[in-house]
Amino acid sequence: MTEHASLPPRATYRLQLRREFTFADAERRAPYLAELGISHVYLSPILAARAGSTHGYDTIDHSRLAPDLGTMADFRAMVAAFHRHGLGLIVDIVPNHMGIGPENLRWMDLLRWGSTAENAGFFDIDWDPPQPHLAGKIMLPVLDRPLDDILAAGDIEITHDGAGFAARWRGQVWPITPPSLPNIAPEDGADIAASYSLGSPARLSRLLASQCWHLAEWRLAATEINYRRFFAINDLAAIRVEDPAVFEASHALILQLVEEGAIDGLRIDHIDGLADPKSYLDRLDQAIRARGREPYILVEKIQGEGEMLPAAWPVAGTTGYDRLAAIDRLFCDGDGADLIIGRYRRATGRKRSPYDLVLAAKRHFLKTEYAIEINRLARSAQRLAGAEAVLPDRPIEAFEHAVRELIVGLPVYRSYVDTDGASAMDLWWLDAAFDAAELDDPELAEFLRRALTADLAPLFQQVSGPAMAKGLEDTVFYQYVPILALNEVGGGAEPGPLGLEGFHALNQAKRRTRPDELIAGSTHDTKRGEDARARLLCLTSIADDFAAALEHWHRPIAAGPPLGYNEQYYLWQTMLGAWPPGLQPDDAAGLADFAARLRPAMRKAVREAEEHTSWVEPDAGYEAILRGFIEALLDPGRSAPFLADFAAFAERLGFWGALTSLSATLLRLTSPGVPDLYQGAEGWNLSMVDPDNRRAVDFAAAAVRLGVPVPTLGALRSAWHDGAVKTALIRSVLALRRRCPLLFSRGDYEALRASGEQADCLVAFTRTGPEGRLIVLAPRFWPRLWPEDAEAPRWGETRIMLPPGQYRDALTGAEIGIAPQTECRVADLLGGFPCAVLAAECRGGDG
Repeated sequence: MTEHASLPPRATYRLQLRREFTFADAERRAPYLAELGISHVYLSPILAARAGSTHGYDTIDHSRLAPDLGTMADFRAMVAAFHRHGLGLIVDIVPNHMGIGPENLRWMDLLRWGSTAENAGFFDIDWDPPQPHLAGKIMLPVLDRPLDDILAAGDIEITHDGAGFAARWRGQVWPITPPSLPNIAPEDGADIAASYSLGSPARLSRLLASQCWHLAEWRLAATEINYRRFFAINDLAAIRVEDPAVFEASHALILQLVEEGAIDGLRIDHIDGLADPKSYLDRLDQAIRARGREPYILVEKIQGEGEMLPAAWPVAGTTGYDRLAAIDRLFCDGDGADLIIGRYRRATGRKRSPYDLVLAAKRHFLKTEYAIEINRLARSAQRLAGAEAVLPDRPIEAFEHAVRELIVGLPVYRSYVDTDGASAMDLWWLDAAFDAAELDDPELAEFLRRALTADLAPLFQQVSGPAMAKGLEDTVFYQYVPILALNEVGGGAEPGPLGLEGFHALNQAKRRTRPDELIAGSTHDTKRGEDARARLLCLTSIADDFAAALEHWHRPIAAGPPLGYNEQYYLWQTMLGAWPPGLQPDDAAGLADFAARLRPAMRKAVREAEEHTSWVEPDAGYEAILRGFIEALLDPGRSAPFLADFAAFAERLGFWGALTSLSATLLRLTSPGVPDLYQGAEGWNLSMVDPDNRRAVDFAAAAVRLGVPVPTLGALRSAWHDGAVKTALIRSVLALRRRCPLLFSRGDYEALRASGEQADCLVAFTRTGPEGRLIVLAPRFWPRLWPEDAEAPRWGETRIMLPPGQYRDALTGAEIGIAPQTECRVADLLGGFPCAVLAAECRGGDG
């Protein structure tokens, strides 16, 4: 039996578990993943979630594995297979919230007994809300119309079974509190239940009013719900993991599997949602060490521009969204980007800056969907002011306005004030919030400045994260769309290009501070796959061609009604990014399949933008226009001229995008950190937003690609479509990482700089350590380097000084000797393949 991989990981591979892809399915992939060269499988949540869950983040029971995924025996068989093939395991856990409903027995116990329930302290509930009718109750915003109307229609039924009485409506179940009904003999239960169901609405209304829960219309959640949620999702209720008892109960099984050696690392979902992330992480770190294991903990965390994880957190780092964004920005051609943005603004008439749009979106979210959370925060501030005997005459509205404006102005997802107080970074972000906030009460502002670095901080920080996520990722990323590739999780409102100096500085900082964190390319949360983004980034190098194409495509399509310019702009980029390689304009079946994927992605985009339709108030007429436009657009019988033109443009862009992807993938594999491969992304990942990015992976096709060797540079124009070239690059570099793990995980990092006409098109650096040295050469701005009329990249006399030595290219196998003080022609170094990994004296052991 082979010893499984040690920590830190060399490379991870994310698998999305669900009913259609179980522990047994993951077990069968072990040989393939080992041959690909990863060291650790990285699984989505494994604990019991709601039946049919497609993601696992709606945990209902922390004490058992998800039945949809298999039994404990199935899990152990999977782990054993991983270990036989030298693979470790990292598992995603969800400490912030649970899925609620009849499947969650803790929640049902809470509904039955209310604040006296054994589980009353498990969930984060405000038992003393501002609404008198909710005092001591749990507000359930589940109805589609007023309760009185539902009662009058006789739609709510009272039933009785072995668990007691329950109210039922449209498949939903709420347990009846035992004290609200007289003690009866079990055989009389059905008759009592029927008497309520068939009796007068007033009698049933009185029974419901005596429960520990209160039924209400779903629209009232924004202003009345009194349990903390994950974002504004009513059926995901937050838990109080800061309570040691809740921590123990929610982590017992996971920690048992860690102690057994079945789980090697943990990925913590939504760390921003916790009241005190550092205390939680300290407790988790100590619990793992107490079980004789070395902690490897990653946090799912989106960082703002210039933001670093708190140094005191005992974690390896994040799941790599900031690295994803940095690499994308590196491939954004600055001059072309400026042209695209300028033309976009003129064509759409959108004059407001993305920053202002984010402020407006955050403010809207906090006033509508999160009004009750702002009220809860304001009431806490008001009580705190009362306890300090300050601001005696300030109404609750003044506190609401102030805390809302401060959250709007906070430039990051949250600060990290904890029991140790506020760090210099926390104070910097809070100062920025106060500078941006529209506050007209100096005394209240001064009070909040103190409170937000002390007692009020936890609740403020739990509200600010969802506000930024909803404002930026879920709204402005769909409203402001000149360069769609940069509208990605981990990016900013208008991040712009990243120069070579900035990229190298980030890599050097990561090597010093978090050398074992992940570097992501695609995830289950990204708006589009890494290779779709790579294609779209190439548009910044052909801005004039792109503008000409847009002018042509924006003409009304005869076969369907046109949409507005902004929506079309989003649509064209989405289509270009996701266009299947080689799809022909007369392939009716292929176009129909593409339309079936495109429709839900575009519907999500326009609903998130909230300009013509939304999730709360969907406009059926507008969405019908959108659906019809897509159907007409992708119908070869109605849009043949457009499709011929579009397919030709997509083919050109696809080739450059493939080259860009190879370079970006190489940087993820060789920069300081742990490369993370999302399922299927060893081939082209041209996915759109979820659920498209969670489609099943064709592992049979992936296994075939695994046997394809690295093609020559000259063969690439006709050999890129199937994605085998990307798989070959990944496999080759991961084999090098296996031979020399310390070179990648701890090796020095030094930037290299080219000279000559195409110097800014080359990203180059060295990694040096006891196991040897490697040189990485990754070109960018491929449309400039390899135009259509060229047989090979046009490097001209671009040269670079490299460390002397005898090297072997890990991608092509070519032997290259570098003499001291010699400037090498880049065209010679990259004559066999678009990029290179030159390894010298790599003599490490099997990692």
